[in-house]
Amino acid sequence: MRSSDNGRSATPAPNADSNSDDCRVYRGRTSRERTEERRERLISAALSLYGDAGFRATTVKAVCQQAGLTERYFYESFANSEELLCAVCSSSMARMRGLAREAVERAGTDSTARLYASTRAYFDYLRAHPGHARIVLFEMEGASRTTGEHLRAELEKAVALIVELHFEALASPAPSGLEPELLSRALLGAIYQLAKEWTLSDFEIPSETLTRQIQALYSALILDWQGNADRTRNARSAR
Repeated sequence: MRSSDNGRSATPAPNADSNSDDCRVYRGRTSRERTEERRERLISAALSLYGDAGFRATTVKAVCQQAGLTERYFYESFANSEELLCAVCSSSMARMRGLAREAVERAGTDSTARLYASTRAYFDYLRAHPGHARIVLFEMEGASRTTGEHLRAELEKAVALIVELHFEALASPAPSGLEPELLSRALLGAIYQLAKEWTLSDFEIPSETLTRQIQALYSALILDWQGNADRTRNARSAR
């Protein structure tokens, strides 16, 4: 402890962190926790409104009324409505990825069964949450350049998940000429387009039927994958 000129011990400077607004506790929650809770309420309200009326037809005021908050709390968490829409999209797609991963873990080791499980989980989620389907499949693309770029970033996460769950787990390595990332993009493209048409039809086709189509595509890819791997091994053995 530093001494002052008169010989008395100087009072240590207060810890700035201890006085931070984030650390103030009110009714058992810190300021940061209360801010996060308000943010989640806004996201939940926007999920409902954007999925029902659409993004462009929904005002900041309407979102705040649905969330039970004043508009000043909106700008505490989001710069504008586009930023909120991106947060809504991220929330929905993170949930979809989580459900797909859980489904694969329950499906065991068979590659086609794992693909069926993850795809079925995705389609079932969209059917159970049509508002989320509208936001992810339609509202994000048409809102602005910013939301379009954010959607592409979220889709990149989906590609990475397909690579991890359905190609990296295969016993044989990728044969020459086949790229797991490109194959994953092809699968995602098929799933995404089917999902859009399915949503527009008001989910007329059973989700199992859609899932079987994607499973058939994947099965054909795997047969080619395994066939190439077998031919490569046989060629090496013949040398």
